Amino acid sequence: MAPLSKPSHKDVTFEQTCFAAPEAYDAIYKDERVGAVRYRHGIFSVRDDCNNILYSTQIGGPLDGILSMKNRKKYLRKARKRVWKNILAD
Repeated sequence: MAPLSKPSHKDVTFEQTCFAAPEAYDAIYKDERVGAVRYRHGIFSVRDDCNNILYSTQIGGPLDGILSMKNRKKYLRKARKRVWKNILAD
């Protein structure tokens, strides 16, 4: 029997809910929605399941709503860590 792995921020996954502007994702942990990520008007934001802002930063212009591949990878990694930190705080 394989040892159980310790839960980590890598267990938080994202399901894309909007493929156009604004780019949006649900943050999922253990098959439950635990947060949301959105990139709209150049602002990347991460919210918990009660809509409280966990992280927000301006990374583009007011007409931007779709992340580049480089920024998507970078900022979803940051989002995963913020959501995980929030899960641990509960």
